[in-house]
Amino acid sequence: MSEKKSYRQHPNFKTAERNRAYYELLIKSGKKYQLWEWLLTILFYSALHYVKTFLAVVHQRPPNTITSHSALSVELSRLKRKKQLPKSIQRNYEKFRNYSRIARYHYLESYGDWNDPDFVQLVQVDCVEFFNSIRKFVLHELETAS
Repeated sequence: MSEKKSYRQHPNFKTAERNRAYYELLIKSGKKYQLWEWLLTILFYSALHYVKTFLAVVHQRPPNTITSHSALSVELSRLKRKKQLPKSIQRNYEKFRNYSRIARYHYLESYGDWNDPDFVQLVQVDCVEFFNSIRKFVLHELETAS
């Protein structure tokens, strides 16, 4: 197996893909009332695992060297400063991380009920855009890595 394609076997990549597939399965179920805070969280953790794959494969940073959200943020800032990560990707990741934290720990403080239309819109539009931009960037970088 070539190094270029071996990222598909990386544990973080497999987790990212599994989380993404589960998110899509839940969305396609068509249920009127979803647990939107957990859908956002599933999607965020999929993005997190794509980013960890990118760091491991493209930048040779083993996943066990970055064990917290703050350590990952520091690493993304470092790559942005070195012009190895677009500012938009770092910004989208940080916003996504913040929304995920709000969803997990402060949902009802921030939104009126479990299916607040503003929050549903945030998940279905903003967070999906964050996810897609991160995933697209990571997949491109993984495909072009030598």
